[in-house]
Amino acid sequence: MKNINFKILIPIILLIVIAILGFIFFKMGKKVAKVNPVNPRKYFILQSQSGNNPGKEGVIDKDGNVILEPIYDTVVIPDLSEPVFVVSDGENNFKLLNDKKEEIFKGFNNKEPVIGNSKNVNNNYRAAIKYKKDGKFGLLNIKGKEILKPIYEEITTVEDDTQNYKVKKDGKFGLVDDEGNTLLNPEFSDIKSANKTAWNEFSVKPGYIISKITNKGPVEGFSDINGNILISPKYEDVEKLEIPGDDYYMFVQDAGKKGLYKNTKQILPTTYQELSYSKKNIIIKKDGKYGMTTLDGKEVISPRFTSYNPQDNFVAFTDADKEYVYDEHGNQVGKGVYKIISSASNKNYIIVENYSGERMAVNGDKQLNEGFIDITYAFDDKFIFFKNDKYGVASFSKGIEVKESYDYITPIQGTKILEARTKKGVELYDKDLNKIQFNGEFTLDTLKNKVMVMQNDKERKYINLDGKEVDVVKELDLPAYPFKENGKYGFKKKSGEVVVKAEYDMVSDFNEYNFASVKKNGKWGSINSKFELDSKLTYDFNSSNLVPKFIGKYIIDDENSLFAIDLPKDGKEGKD
Repeated sequence: MKNINFKILIPIILLIVIAILGFIFFKMGKKVAKVNPVNPRKYFILQSQSGNNPGKEGVIDKDGNVILEPIYDTVVIPDLSEPVFVVSDGENNFKLLNDKKEEIFKGFNNKEPVIGNSKNVNNNYRAAIKYKKDGKFGLLNIKGKEILKPIYEEITTVEDDTQNYKVKKDGKFGLVDDEGNTLLNPEFSDIKSANKTAWNEFSVKPGYIISKITNKGPVEGFSDINGNILISPKYEDVEKLEIPGDDYYMFVQDAGKKGLYKNTKQILPTTYQELSYSKKNIIIKKDGKYGMTTLDGKEVISPRFTSYNPQDNFVAFTDADKEYVYDEHGNQVGKGVYKIISSASNKNYIIVENYSGERMAVNGDKQLNEGFIDITYAFDDKFIFFKNDKYGVASFSKGIEVKESYDYITPIQGTKILEARTKKGVELYDKDLNKIQFNGEFTLDTLKNKVMVMQNDKERKYINLDGKEVDVVKELDLPAYPFKENGKYGFKKKSGEVVVKAEYDMVSDFNEYNFASVKKNGKWGSINSKFELDSKLTYDFNSSNLVPKFIGKYIIDDENSLFAIDLPKDGKEGKD
């Protein structure tokens, strides 16, 4: 065995340990911005349309219990899962109450909710409370803990879905997180959202355009949501691209010319007349001509075209009134045969228009061409077409499957079901283009994003997202399930035990709050998870097919609504 030189080994070990500890402390010290949480909803704003206080607001919980009577001009619930309610009986006269109707956070004055400016959440308030002291603002979290001292001229939010706050001090803006940690020092003339869409939409991360005023005028830079400055403020304009993934891509402009950054690295110099983003590529313009690069700046089409037309998976360039189509790698598609080319949402297909004005779908060397005036992608290999002033459906495998006979056909979002309309009504087709048989007009509701129920006052049918009929008892776990006997509806458990006898003319399934709607003799009410009549049969709606959604005796307009409505007993106000 060789001798080990411990004099050399010990310092090396120490260096390794120090490096590891340094990395750990760095990771521990680094603050990461949080997304607005989507917590289970426990509370709803109650809007009264009956009784002695029409137009007033209160609060109910998810079980239909009244927490605050509807006696307030406005109610705000900053966090729909927490019993903190901001109520007002006049303009900017706010008071905070808990679920015991007790006033809370009394040690702070001039309290008010913080508007969230969110792009994708229904509750447009942050889970925090702003207060004012000696002309300056501070911030409390939803538990009443002070997270920002009252030293700021303003506390607002940026239009994003984080829990960061924009603060103003000595006339300059900075950024803090929901624990009061400083992300950006207050040294900027402005901080604004760089996003055009919500964070969760297309998995596009948010970021911030940061601005300063210099001797040369206003300049812009870019920061991620954690306050890491990727581009220092030095450009006339900075624009973040809406590209999913972990990397940030930004166009910058200097002296009227544009360039491209990927995170902190400049990919394209600021020498281009124009830059634009097209799915997986960058369209460039130089010396009056258009070309294309990859997102990493590799030129795949030199600037030689007079115009371009971007599509989902292709880009059509024009030169001398002739169109040339290229994929993301710069490979030519279609060899200039077509006048207009667009792409379907399925990248295997493109939709083209020949010089005779006929549109067709193309998949490699295969064409779906029946002299269509228009054609759009539906799903699988199926396309909705327009011909002879009517709509039909055709596929690559079978040609025309649904003859042009409808005024309108559209896919139902998130499914492989087609909705076809005529003046007589609506019909549905499943993924195999078989007509879904149903008697008369119907409503269509989705249960737990898995099963859809077609229903009217005569019939109920359950289908999956492909349009195929299913047994709801096998598909979903619910407190009980509707059954029909002698023309009336009741409810059975999964075991088959009857828990509500068949006496109702129309019913709904149990909703996410475990209430089912029931109708008898033209009147609606609700049944709870104990299978008791929670709301008496008092509500009368004009439409025979309308199925109201209940929480206790209160109506919810839709599943995303913040509001529960206390309707008059005839149920007609605000309803058609």
